[in-house]
Amino acid sequence: MGTPAPFGKPSRLEEVRQEFSPAVSESVLVLRAAQGMVVPLHTLSDVRPTLQVAVPTRTIGTQALATPFRVSRTVVDPATKIKVSVGLAIECGLASETVRLVVECDPISPDRTWKVSLQEAEREEELARIPIEQRSETIDTKLPYGFYVVELTSDEQSLCRFPFTIESFSLPEALDAAGEYLAQSQYACAVAVLKDAGARLPGRW
Repeated sequence: MGTPAPFGKPSRLEEVRQEFSPAVSESVLVLRAAQGMVVPLHTLSDVRPTLQVAVPTRTIGTQALATPFRVSRTVVDPATKIKVSVGLAIECGLASETVRLVVECDPISPDRTWKVSLQEAEREEELARIPIEQRSETIDTKLPYGFYVVELTSDEQSLCRFPFTIESFSLPEALDAAGEYLAQSQYACAVAVLKDAGARLPGRW
C-alpha cells in the first residue's frame, strides 16, 4: 500500500523514516488501525518478518471485524539452546485510538528468567517490564497510538525486538488500501477502512 507523493513532497513512508529515533535501526513495522483491524502499511526494511494476519470474523451487535496483527520470530534460549517461537499480537483496544499488546512464547523458559519490556521509542522511555511466566502475557490493554519497541530479554541479554508504529489511516492511505481490498474481493475490509476514514475526516472527501 502507498500512494505516490506529489513531486517535491516526501512520501508518508519517507516522513515516517525521518520521525524515527536514530537508536532504532532494525526493521520497523508500520501499522494502521481501522474499526477493529490492525494491518501492515509498510515494513521499513528489506527484512520482512513472518506475518500472520487473522481472518476477519463477523459478530452481532459489536464490531463487524476483529483483525489483530501478528508477527513471529524464532530465537534460541541462551540457557537451554532450545529454539523458541516468539510472537507479538497487536489488536485494537476497547478505548478509541488504543491497542492491546500480547507476547507469546512457546515453549517458555524453564527457569523463568525471560522478561518483556515496552519502550516509547522516540523518548527511549521504558513504560513496562514484566516477567514471562506463561505462554501468553499481556503487556498493555490500552496503549495509545504511537511508536514503540517491544523487547524480550534473558538475564538482561536482548533476544529479539519488535519496533512498530501505529496510527489511523490518512485519507490517501485509506483510499489506496480500500482499492487493494476491493481488488482482492475483501469487501468488508474495504468498507471498514472507508467508514473509519469518513467518520474521522468529515468534509475531506
